[in-house]
Amino acid sequence: MMTTARAQDKRERIIRAAQDCFEAEGFHGASMARIAATADVSAGLIYRYFASKEAIIEAIVQRQLEAIQAHVDCGPRDATSLAQRLTAEYGEPVGYNPRRGNPKLGLELSAESTRNPAIGAVVRRFDTEIRRHITQWLAAPVADGGRAMPPTKARERALMLQIVIEGLMVREAREPDLDRALLGRTLARLIPEVLDA
Repeated sequence: MMTTARAQDKRERIIRAAQDCFEAEGFHGASMARIAATADVSAGLIYRYFASKEAIIEAIVQRQLEAIQAHVDCGPRDATSLAQRLTAEYGEPVGYNPRRGNPKLGLELSAESTRNPAIGAVVRRFDTEIRRHITQWLAAPVADGGRAMPPTKARERALMLQIVIEGLMVREAREPDLDRALLGRTLARLIPEVLDA
């Protein structure tokens, strides 16, 4: 019988292979056979872990949600360091860094969410949870690492921050070699407007 550690390792290999395939070939272009070959497992084995490609996507999105929530909890609390971090991470190889999303995969998921109701529901749930988590951070007392914003303002600013970060990911997918000095100056002006105004 397969040990839990071995099973987790195989599941992880499938998820990573799927991410690579979805990024390279798109959601529809990446067959389960292609994912299996990339993961170096049989196609039948994939179905022991995931019922469908949608289930793999849901696992990828759930993992990203958990990582982003953890990163919000321990990430930069002031506008300057957040702007600096976003600038530093822009255009860096994504790999499997759980602290940030994959811009190309994010675009693919966004496009697929408009065509596939199951993926659309997963992506909407992800967006709602991230916004709720950011809102909680912004509304929390300063002593607890928050910004002590009133609830209405915290909800508005959470949406603004989400829009900025999502827009930044789209820009990164389309223009990965954007001038970092220009980006740094822009974010140094924009992020304080969101967090401190």
